[in-house]
Amino acid sequence: ICPYQHTLGTLVVVSKTHKELFPELSQEEIIELRKIVIDAYVLLGKQFFPDWFNLQQNGNWEHHLHFQIIPRYKDSRTFEGREFLDRHFAQPVEYTKQQEDFVFLERMTALLKTSL
Repeated sequence: ICPYQHTLGTLVVVSKTHKELFPELSQEEIIELRKIVIDAYVLLGKQFFPDWFNLQQNGNWEHHLHFQIIPRYKDSRTFEGREFLDRHFAQPVEYTKQQEDFVFLERMTALLKTSL
């Protein structure tokens, strides 16, 4: 679970071993990454019903290979009594600088685990 919920359900996939660039991944790691992304799309689809997904690997400040899975929504979604609105659907995502608190992240983790 990404501590920055740019949109509801934003996830981060981090390489187990230190790699900085995508071409450093082995074929086996690429296959594993593909499986993780597919599983994340299914998992998020069951809980939040995204209209689209963005898969990003920017690495501008964190030089350890990681990907963000960002579900995109045409309409607002509610979780834990909060409304989440993807104000820029079909455009680049609006990044938040507000970290979620531990309780929120723990509850989202528990909810997503129910779909495993």
